[in-house]
Amino acid sequence: MRPGWWHPDETRVVERIPKTATGKFDKKGLREKLDVGDDEMEDR
Repeated sequence: MRPGWWHPDETRVVERIPKTATGKFDKKGLREKLDVGDDEMEDR
């Protein structure tokens, strides 16, 4: 059995993950697209 903090609080399915000019995942762009506020990210 795994601790609860190993499991995500929420799962969202997206059609495409935005990438930066260098080809890396654009985490900031993804958060903006999913409308995740800074206060929600601080809880994790």
